[in-house]
Amino acid sequence: MTIKKALKNLTPYDPKLIDASIYLDANEVNTTLPFVLNQVVLSSLNRYPDHQGTQLIETLCEQFGYQKETIMIGSGSSELLELIIKTYVSPSDVILSIDPTFVMYQQYATIHQATYISVPETNDILDDLYQAYIAHLPKVIFISNPNNPTGSFIPKDKLITFIKKVSCVVVIDEAYIEYANLKETLIYDINNNPNLFVTRTFSKAWGLAGARLGYIVSQKENIQTLKIAKTPYSVSSVTQALGIEALKMDQEIFKRIEDIKEIRTSTYLSLKEMLQEVFPSYGNFLYVYETRLNLYEALLLKGIKIRGYQNGHYRITIGTNEEMTQLINAIKGLL
Repeated sequence: MTIKKALKNLTPYDPKLIDASIYLDANEVNTTLPFVLNQVVLSSLNRYPDHQGTQLIETLCEQFGYQKETIMIGSGSSELLELIIKTYVSPSDVILSIDPTFVMYQQYATIHQATYISVPETNDILDDLYQAYIAHLPKVIFISNPNNPTGSFIPKDKLITFIKKVSCVVVIDEAYIEYANLKETLIYDINNNPNLFVTRTFSKAWGLAGARLGYIVSQKENIQTLKIAKTPYSVSSVTQALGIEALKMDQEIFKRIEDIKEIRTSTYLSLKEMLQEVFPSYGNFLYVYETRLNLYEALLLKGIKIRGYQNGHYRITIGTNEEMTQLINAIKGLL
């Protein structure tokens, strides 16, 4: 059978399952908390989940002051990022983003036969994005903030100025915002910006990568529009219940976030003394540059898995203190 042309040269997203002693490649939290599921949830698995995620959304609103009609849940924020394209982008329409950034923006664009254009990340990235907006008139702009994989962060006031200058959909992907500064979130600015969509995930700071849970916030009319293309029952009852349990443990989770930020700082300082370049980061990872050896392959031989990129760049997840000590010692030995 013949697949559609757009997919012929597309490589599947393949997070390879490679055995290692320490996993520092997927920006997961390397410790877990004792989440407990209500027996009522487990006894009702013969029924479809609440498609609207009513209880989870009510809990989010109570905790963070959101308006419930402005939120939609999804199977990770990834489902919601693709939903934006499914809803607003037709074949050959332009999607604009940054390079490098989250690979799935381009993957989803290709799947849906859009034209993907990226602007190299610089200190003037919003100016460069605006010039690209003028030149290409995109339907959607994706901005990962903090940016994955580089760890850079754009202040809220600059983003709002940019969003008001453009008329297309702007998606601010805040997957790692908890590791930066929650006061810089754009979620509370949706009422004044009708083209603004903000995505969040439970996969990173909240430690539920295995549950697949995220949400998107935008104006009520936008959420109603997204519902047209939303996959039914995409978030299981178990996942919704785990999200509620995680929100109940917010004090423990925010304490863990502060611990990770401290480890990030100490790891940054240690790696900066050894590697050719280490970039400041607002995420739970560090983006590094090293060409004297293949850092990915060399560390894998020592049982440590990181993420490799092209041209000597690598991304290293911030793990536990013990894991970072082993990483630093391994790199010392290699160099």
